Amino acid sequence: MLTIGIVEGMTSTAPTAATRGAGAPPAATQDGVAPPSRARRLVCWATAAGMLPYFALKISWLSGSTVGIADRTLAESSTLYALNMITLGMDLLALLTALALTYRWGLRLPVWLLGFPMWVATGFLGTITLATPLGFLATALGGTRLAPRTGELLHPWVYGMVYTAFTAQGLGLAIAFVLHLRARWPRLFTGRVRDLATGPSTVVQPVLAAALGAIAVGVAGLDLYWACGGTGGLPAEAVAGRTATGQTVVAVFGLFALTAAAGVAVLVRRRSRARLALPLAAAWLGSGSLFSWGLWDAVAQALQPFQHDPTNGRATPLQSLLVTFQTPTGALLALLGLLALLEGLAVHRSQSEDHPQPADGPREECADHEDRETSAAN
Repeated sequence: MLTIGIVEGMTSTAPTAATRGAGAPPAATQDGVAPPSRARRLVCWATAAGMLPYFALKISWLSGSTVGIADRTLAESSTLYALNMITLGMDLLALLTALALTYRWGLRLPVWLLGFPMWVATGFLGTITLATPLGFLATALGGTRLAPRTGELLHPWVYGMVYTAFTAQGLGLAIAFVLHLRARWPRLFTGRVRDLATGPSTVVQPVLAAALGAIAVGVAGLDLYWACGGTGGLPAEAVAGRTATGQTVVAVFGLFALTAAAGVAVLVRRRSRARLALPLAAAWLGSGSLFSWGLWDAVAQALQPFQHDPTNGRATPLQSLLVTFQTPTGALLALLGLLALLEGLAVHRSQSEDHPQPADGPREECADHEDRETSAAN
């Protein structure tokens, strides 16, 4: 059964060389998972190569270099040093995730240990991957300035290099993740939403999804309002420093919030004929974006008193309220979608075990019935 294969795959681990039979071919493990193909290895190392410019820039800044920094006093900021350490560590974790998604040792990791950092990375990089090319297009069409503004912290080429590297990472990790899922749980891509069975919490799930979805829609509405030029609830410094790229990023935030609400709503209602992978991807990407960027904004607001960035101003009460709801909403939407998935699969598995259906049973009964009818006719 489809659902049995998925649930069993979530708890399975890849066998080691010691546990494989002596005559087993090295091309596949006992659970049918083959070694990484050339394409998967290529994706992995292309992703790693895309991280090199970012690594080089961060290491140079941590070493005291001021390359790309427009405001030289920024290089002396202990807050920036700490943020560079954190973001460098995040990128190293992304590299390890890419390796784990590609090589068979990653199959031995618990699902949560690989899934959580990938979910966070998807939230961060998925947003950037979509917003960066759209932002470059908006910049080209809008003719935004190339020289740094007075008080701007970094030279424009730094943003271009960093976000291009982030886009390469996002695409590489997304491809590696899909290939990993297809190798580990191949039937996940063939199931349909309506195949999910109902369970004890099925009645409550749509109510929770509606409440969380309302919050996500509110977050999306505010982001889209700002992206379309609204100024309410923004500090004057942020309004004055707007760029086409920044507006595009905010618009993508809003779209991903709507994506999260829609994906979870489809999962909990269990009525759609769509492939299960589609609402799962929407819920995964959208909730990850809400959680990751909400947490990042919360950290940024907490560090504002120690920063030397006059271009954005202090967060307004409306911005703080947005951040307060954004992170927990993303986390709860993800948990609700996971509950709908796992409960639907577990109940279906239990029903299949309680009522086993032999493969040849129905055919044999039908054949016997036909024989009896033939004998009676004779």
